[in-house]
Amino acid sequence: AIILVGYNIITGETAAGEPIRLLNEDVLNGTILLILVSCGVSSFVVEGASKKLALEQEAQDATPLEEQTNEKILVTLAYPDMVTQLVDFGMMLKSKKTHTSVYGLNVIADEQVVDTNAGTSKKILETAISHAAASENSLIPVTRYDSSISNGSVYTIKEHGVSDIVIGMHKQADQHTFLGTKAENIIKRIHETIYIYKPTQPLNTFKRVVVAIPPKAETEPGFLHWLKKLMAIAKEATIPVNFYGTAETNEAIGKITERTSAPVKIQFTEFNNWDDFLIF
Repeated sequence: AIILVGYNIITGETAAGEPIRLLNEDVLNGTILLILVSCGVSSFVVEGASKKLALEQEAQDATPLEEQTNEKILVTLAYPDMVTQLVDFGMMLKSKKTHTSVYGLNVIADEQVVDTNAGTSKKILETAISHAAASENSLIPVTRYDSSISNGSVYTIKEHGVSDIVIGMHKQADQHTFLGTKAENIIKRIHETIYIYKPTQPLNTFKRVVVAIPPKAETEPGFLHWLKKLMAIAKEATIPVNFYGTAETNEAIGKITERTSAPVKIQFTEFNNWDDFLIF
């Protein structure tokens, strides 16, 4: 606007009768080029800076790992011989400083024999309740009838506003059907934190926890939540944690864990070769 005003101010005329402007066409053309260049460059600069600013602001405003709002944990119970281990794992996820509700879910699918499975379901939930009570914890039993086990689990999670879901690894797991169709259906439809657990021995008997973290995990929703739960498990079982991830992810985890008082031994290893995942 300033350049156009100056361009339109005529201070006189040349001998040939051409107007003498306060700002000539060279200044006007230079200004147009300046606008084009600055607008083009600023778009990319602002985009990059805004991402960086958002990540820094999120890190500053992040709630400390030991301070979280009320949570709800759901433990799916399908196999009678895994009930106690799954309940123990669910109780380890409980926050010690806030109120946490733990639900024990058994789903009876339509394709199953209802009378037989109703009795089995009752025994499973009774075992879960008594085992939780033995450790001075309470478990809320939930029995659901649905078209399939995965549907029943998904709708229960949504109805109760569950934040953490514990699923037992199915018994026929192999390299072809590792998670199983039921767990995969739940994963596809639920965005909350899911723990797929195969109990082999008590957690406090392990030498370490190995955590494989995909690139950019620190930018994903739920990052702070699962990190808090992982550190709580390691603290409860008094075992060290080995993080395998990119340098950026390891640095982000290091900054967060520095602000916590959890006495957990932590080790970081830079890992980028996801094509050779079996190295773990």
